[in-house]
Amino acid sequence: MVLRSVVAYSSLKRQDKDGKVRTYFPLRAVGLAVENGYKLCKKGGFGLVAKEGLKQVRVAGKLQVLEGGTWEEASVVSLKLRPQDEALAVKLLTAQRAFLSDLHFNWFCTDTQRSGSKSLDLVGDFSTKNNYGVTGLVWVELKAFGKVGFEKKAKEARATLRTEFASLRSRDASFEAVLFLAAECEALGRDWGTPKLKAELLTVAKGEWQKLGGTRKAARGQAQAKPSFFRLWSRLEKHTTAKGGQKVRLLKHFLRELRLPYNETTQRVKTYNKLLHSASRAERLVQKKVLEKSGLPPVVGTKEVFRELYKLL
Repeated sequence: MVLRSVVAYSSLKRQDKDGKVRTYFPLRAVGLAVENGYKLCKKGGFGLVAKEGLKQVRVAGKLQVLEGGTWEEASVVSLKLRPQDEALAVKLLTAQRAFLSDLHFNWFCTDTQRSGSKSLDLVGDFSTKNNYGVTGLVWVELKAFGKVGFEKKAKEARATLRTEFASLRSRDASFEAVLFLAAECEALGRDWGTPKLKAELLTVAKGEWQKLGGTRKAARGQAQAKPSFFRLWSRLEKHTTAKGGQKVRLLKHFLRELRLPYNETTQRVKTYNKLLHSASRAERLVQKKVLEKSGLPPVVGTKEVFRELYKLL
């Protein structure tokens, strides 16, 4: 059987859960393309995404397709993305993977069903002690919303996720949290601006949504256009404390990479430690002598310290 192909979003309509029939729109296709990207990554690594691209998505459900001026019913079609939408999907996939990596989140299932009909975008767990108190499974829900109406749509999504997570928990208690990773996408004419990731975590222990370190508009004293933590960390000089031999990096170099004021770090350490304290984090910056430098002991921190501080700046 040859899969019917659609090349224009306006030629495809889909009936949603509320019963309304809506014309397919770009961000919906982008969301499906991102899901395909994760499947390709699992199948053959990120290089497979670059090789095969995210040009086509498979749309299923109660569909209507426009052919020869007539709307015909269908259950599944192949939809071709516009080049700018494919580019956005690749950007989102890349940014999401970097964000999850910074959280030390290990995802191992994609588009899977667990003890019910709800399909889970990603399933994984936290691989370090910085796990927000979550040692069990985590469901990751990926969404892409337009900038206009983003907050309203995100609020509705959170409410739905809370209900669906409770239902999932009733069937499978190994799930201890749901991570809501939403992308705010701004249309700039026919193209897209740089997407902004916003993440929130709902855990069984706390029962309330807590914001994680996604991309946001920087306030005074915060970093503008931050590089990913992985990239930033790889640029920092390695140092070893004179006592204890702990592997650390310098606060001065960390701030410099974020394009923030980096002089007089001994005076800034209290401010940054208060920031960590206000976020209920146990990690702290310290002033210690290192083997690689002479003179006054610099302000240093471990990878865990700087990862948490990165989320707050």
